[in-house]
Amino acid sequence: MKKLSLLLIAFLTTSIIALGAGKPKYVFFFIGDGMGMPVINVTEAYMAARDGKIGNTRLFSQLPFIGLATTYSDTRYITDSAAAGTALATGEKTSPGTIGMNADHSKNVNSVAVQAKASDMGVGIVTTVSIDHATPAAFYAHQSSRNKYYEIAVDGTESGFDLLGGSGFLNPEPEGKTNVYDLYNQKSYKHIAGKEALNAATPETSDKLLITERKGANTASFAYEIENTDQDLTLADMVDFSIKYLYHNFSEKGFFLMAEGGMVDWAAHANDAASAIGEIIGLQQAVDKAYAFYKAHPDETLIVLTADHETGGCSLGCNANGYDSDLQLLQYQKASKGELADRVGKCTNWDQAETLLKTDLGFGSGVKLSDKEWEKLKNYFKESPSKCGRRAVELLNQKASIGWTTGSHTGSPVMVYAVGAGAENFSGLMDNTDIPKRISSLIQ
Repeated sequence: MKKLSLLLIAFLTTSIIALGAGKPKYVFFFIGDGMGMPVINVTEAYMAARDGKIGNTRLFSQLPFIGLATTYSDTRYITDSAAAGTALATGEKTSPGTIGMNADHSKNVNSVAVQAKASDMGVGIVTTVSIDHATPAAFYAHQSSRNKYYEIAVDGTESGFDLLGGSGFLNPEPEGKTNVYDLYNQKSYKHIAGKEALNAATPETSDKLLITERKGANTASFAYEIENTDQDLTLADMVDFSIKYLYHNFSEKGFFLMAEGGMVDWAAHANDAASAIGEIIGLQQAVDKAYAFYKAHPDETLIVLTADHETGGCSLGCNANGYDSDLQLLQYQKASKGELADRVGKCTNWDQAETLLKTDLGFGSGVKLSDKEWEKLKNYFKESPSKCGRRAVELLNQKASIGWTTGSHTGSPVMVYAVGAGAENFSGLMDNTDIPKRISSLIQ
């Protein structure tokens, strides 16, 4: 009886703590697209190895509450970004490919960002990929297919959100339709294009803002962090500016900012460990911006970080190396797998390709290759220069001892991290739909 009473007291105490926790005024919701637990572990181990250590240099260490979330969709266990994004945005399961609607497309479902806007909070949605991509779209759009890029972009103009940012739009002006940028202009959005323009812009403005990469840049995504230049926007840039802008305009009512690191997924689809690591480190830098704000407003700020699903079936360890690994070799890769395939693909002879593999992957210097491995790469080049570039990145992954099981998604659960007002609600095992529901309950 005494033991039962103690358990009851413990349960009630825990419940009171959870119910009595402060409600956040400022909410940051970070999503690492495709960022499964294994690739986080690989990144942590790489950072330690790069510093000559065995162990993990823990990422997101300033977020002390940790949980796990399941990611299955309404109709299948292995989800896609549309269904997973809708689950994280709205708290509702849906079918793959669906944006902001229920599984049979008979009803729209609204996101926690829509709820925040209805409560007069400021709302910002920023991403490293296109603004009309699945994850950001799930917070403002309602479409039966994630591929309806123009219709999704138009939904954004109707959202009333205060700030939308990313690389651009995938289909801004289909034949016979009004240009999306003109539609945003008609809705009084000021367009800021590129890092130079963002650096020159003042966040102390009441204008609604549309932020994209500079004119002529890739509209599908930002540059990978691994090949980023001083001219390229980063997620940290976007989050830093968004915080200043949203706080200037909504310090009294509060704000909600969703920030997506969308290219972890792309790198993992390509089975490109070095690029995935770069994207996760870039996401950490963006979280650091939010955490600096949290330290200034600790009783009013909530930061939640998770992923929509796992991509690639990544592992620290592969059959070729048994129990051995050499993760620091990944530091020699200077560009993404796709970019390296393009560069090698443009080489007109093997000597050019060999030189490029030495400079951009460290082959022959930092990364030792046997004569047999060089001969195999040469044969790949004869077969297809671009294939040689891809196989070279795969060889580097193997030498580092990074394994991959698929070029698609998996059904593995994903990490959840949180800090701040109400953060204790995001520890333990949960479903992805629980995350927006818990955020929603905290900001009501």
